[in-house]
Amino acid sequence: SASLVPQEYITHKSIDYVCVGEGEHVLKNLLGALNRNESVSSIPGLCSKDENGKITYNAAGPLIVNLDELPFYDRAIVRPQQDTLSYLPITIGKGCPYRCTYCADESLKNLHPNKNEYVRYRSVEKVIEEIKQCLEIRDYEYVFFYDDIFAIDYDWLLKFCEQYKKHFPALPFRCLLRPEIAAREKFIKTLSEAGCHHVNMGLESGSEEFRKKVLVRNMSNKVMLDAASMIKKYDMGLTVYVIVGFPGETILDMIKTAI
Repeated sequence: SASLVPQEYITHKSIDYVCVGEGEHVLKNLLGALNRNESVSSIPGLCSKDENGKITYNAAGPLIVNLDELPFYDRAIVRPQQDTLSYLPITIGKGCPYRCTYCADESLKNLHPNKNEYVRYRSVEKVIEEIKQCLEIRDYEYVFFYDDIFAIDYDWLLKFCEQYKKHFPALPFRCLLRPEIAAREKFIKTLSEAGCHHVNMGLESGSEEFRKKVLVRNMSNKVMLDAASMIKKYDMGLTVYVIVGFPGETILDMIKTAI
């Protein structure tokens, strides 16, 4: 990620600017300064290179806590690509509370001064509104929520599912879950009743010892099996993610993942 090693990017002759951390305000401030022909050297979260080759590194600014203040993505920019998809890709929030060692989230979180507010959700109303706007342009077979983990806050999930099945009763959706969450029946039951037809879930390694010690994924094999059984109990499809070839991983660890 350029955010974590901006010096490896900004020194390239064809790159003038590198964003560090979340970029909504960075990009807005950069475009505003360029439009006004002002210096960009003091913009938080921006590494820049001037016409003389002088490089300025600025640390990331605060995270945007209220995601509802952000406009919806301008999907027209990527419409030719999105029109090839049968599903609507969308997110409900930002951030992940877990600290898996192979993931960049923890490092990205620590770039910001208000890192304790890293996990944020949009309001249910905003998510529903964005889906409605997208459906006015074209139809989709289903909605795919791309968030690393869709359901952590059960109160938010319950409100969302009530609104989703009210507004989109014939439009199924798909999401990503952690095994600890998917193993809890109230979460899966609520998702199923709202129209969730498929769950993607990260397992990463079938070796419980390796998974806990190296990957810092502290769920047992039993929890992962319980999660799979719960998903199938409610007739949902299941896709699992695994990673093979971690540093220090043995052939036996890989075999445990395969079986």
